Amino acid sequence: MSEEHLKNLKAIREDYIKVFASEEGKRVMEDMERTGYFKTTTFVPKDVEATMFNEGLRSFVLHIKTIISMDIETLERMAAANQKQ
Repeated sequence: MSEEHLKNLKAIREDYIKVFASEEGKRVMEDMERTGYFKTTTFVPKDVEATMFNEGLRSFVLHIKTIISMDIETLERMAAANQKQ
């Protein structure tokens, strides 16, 4: 991971935090958690495609929450590890 890529990741992380820390962002996240199967099963009996679609929604919510919760030190360690490879 290049320094430029790390810089971009940090900036995007800060943007996510700002957006979802606002009252509006919190309401949006609650809606996304509800409609994105964050706290419930994605499984639809006898319907593989619906289950896969639901899991895609859930994956998107998890991505946002991961970006928000990732600390700067973790990003820097990931960047350093990638540069060594």
